[in-house]
Amino acid sequence: MIVDLELQKLYTEKENIEYAAERRINLYISLIFLASLAQLLSFYYMIFHVDWLGWDIIEPITYSVQQLTVLLSIRFFIRNK
Repeated sequence: MIVDLELQKLYTEKENIEYAAERRINLYISLIFLASLAQLLSFYYMIFHVDWLGWDIIEPITYSVQQLTVLLSIRFFIRNK
């Protein structure tokens, strides 16, 4: 009887942890999607709709932003294992 109560406590704690982890994962996925969409739309606007900005100017910027994104992703995965 006591073991069953302890197991029930552990199962509810496990469910709470899994729920919090799922919410955090969904938050990260949403943030990554929104950041990627904002990056795509902003670069599209800068390349095709701003007259004084062309691909010659935007290409190094897009390359640098992508490299920064990769470095931040690597740091995130190293930190969170």
